[in-house]
Formats: sequence, structure tokens, C-alpha cells
Amino acid sequence: MFRSLDWKDKGVNINGEDLNNLRFADDVILIEKSFTKLEEMLNDPIRKGEEAGLEINPKKTITIRNDRTNKKLRIGNIGK
Repeated sequence: MFRSLDWKDKGVNINGEDLNNLRFADDVILIEKSFTKLEEMLNDPIRKGEEAGLEINPKKTITIRNDRTNKKLRIGNIGK
């Protein structure tokens, strides 16, 4: 599913390579500098997963941010 996402303009550049996610088993870390793009990245897998019959459990979803804003990330229709 992740290979089908168009995230070429998302993530951070590290030594000439763009890094926008890290995956291990059923855990995913999304990496992005822009709040708006990060929110898009959170919702892209939800849409793709729904197409495949999968659901994300928002209660088990954890967000960790390194900024000082109080903006709430929206996961699907749920503010996080």
C-alpha cells in the first residue's frame, strides 16, 4: 500500500535522499516538516486502507510532534 502513495514532495532530505516514513511490522512513523503535509500523510493510508478493507484504530494511534503549536492533527474525522 505504501508504495502506491505519491509522497515525492513530502518528508525531509537526508544526504540527498528523501525520507518520509519508517515502517516495522504494523508500526509506521511519518516524517514531515510541514503540518499541512503531515496531516495529508496521516490520511492517505487511511483512504488506501479502506480501499483494501482495512481500518485504522484512532484510539491506538499515537502522534508525537516536535513543535510548539497547539494545532490538532486530524486523523480521518477525528481530531488528535
